[in-house]
Amino acid sequence: MAGDAAIEICEAVKDKLNTVEFAHVFTASRSYDLVSQVTDDGITHVDCGVHEEDGEIATRGMTAEEIGIDIVVRRKCDVSSNAIPDAMMGLLKQFKDAFVGERLATATLADAFCHGYERKPAYFHDHIRKYRQFTGLLTLHFSIALEMP
Repeated sequence: MAGDAAIEICEAVKDKLNTVEFAHVFTASRSYDLVSQVTDDGITHVDCGVHEEDGEIATRGMTAEEIGIDIVVRRKCDVSSNAIPDAMMGLLKQFKDAFVGERLATATLADAFCHGYERKPAYFHDHIRKYRQFTGLLTLHFSIALEMP
C-alpha cells in the first residue's frame, strides 16, 4: 500500500503544479528520469518522482508513512549570466511555498501533509559545466497515516 500511496501523492503533486499559476509556464510530468539533459528549446522542464518512503507502526492497525517527492526543474542557460538560474531558484521557492504546511488530498488519501522540504543541491554543478543546463531539486516531505492490511 505504501508504494501505491507514494505514486498517488506524486501524481497529486504533479497535478497541483499543473493547476496553480506560477511565474513560469511549464507542464509538469511524473518521471523516473529526473536528471537527464534537456534540449536547447527555451522551455522550463518540471518533473516529479518518488524520492523515498519510510514507515513505522503508529498505533494498532495504523502505520505512519513518510514519503519524499522530488521536483526537478531543468532549463538550458547561458553560463555567463545568472538570470536563468536565479529565475529557476525563484520557481523552486514558489513550489515550496505552494506545498509546505499544506494538506494534499488525493482520490484515496484524505490527508497527506507536507511538513518539510530540502533543496539539495540548489543546482547540479556538473550540469552547468557540461550541459549549460540549470538542474534544481526540491524534495517535499509528506506524512500520512495508513491502515495496516
